Amino acid sequence: MRYKYIALPFILGVLCFLIYRIVSWFPTDNHTVLYLNFLIPTGFILMGIGLILIIIKMILVAKSN
Repeated sequence: MRYKYIALPFILGVLCFLIYRIVSWFPTDNHTVLYLNFLIPTGFILMGIGLILIIIKMILVAKSN
């Protein structure tokens, strides 16, 4: 795949959201729920980076034609 570096931030962003949801399902030993709140903004940042990479790639491809 020629543009695989563009899909990587999207995949990592989605994984951040999935990990947050999966970890919050299972309580710990003392019956509290562990919330990893830093994963939500990290997922949004990674998806934003992916969007910026797509826009840059579209501009570069349009200029080359």
